[in-house]
Amino acid sequence: VKEYELNNPAPYKWVFKFRSDIIGACLPPLLCMDLSKGIYIPAGYDYEGVSDRVAMGDMESMKMYCSLLSRLDCYINSFSTPTLRLHPETLLLHHLQQPGMPQLHRFTGYDTALDNNRHKEVMDI
Repeated sequence: VKEYELNNPAPYKWVFKFRSDIIGACLPPLLCMDLSKGIYIPAGYDYEGVSDRVAMGDMESMKMYCSLLSRLDCYINSFSTPTLRLHPETLLLHHLQQPGMPQLHRFTGYDTALDNNRHKEVMDI
């Protein structure tokens, strides 16, 4: 993305983020979304946080969404409550609740499936 921005004056209009272990994913229903107005995430699979399977939005919103990893150490250290379950969905919710984050929109009618082999080790043949 950085290389594209350096070589092209116009930014991507929409940026999509799919987990790499999703199978059979198709594009969400884009006609009902104004992707210039924040981050869109399908409803469901929140597990006490926000689903990390699919997200989409404009370039600046998605840069902020994807900045979770650069803030991970700070977030992990702030989870001092022993009753709080620390996992990807709760971390993502914490991240999206930080000041200055784009507005979060949820939409329905879109489902994803995860690859059942996603936790198996890859073996050399």
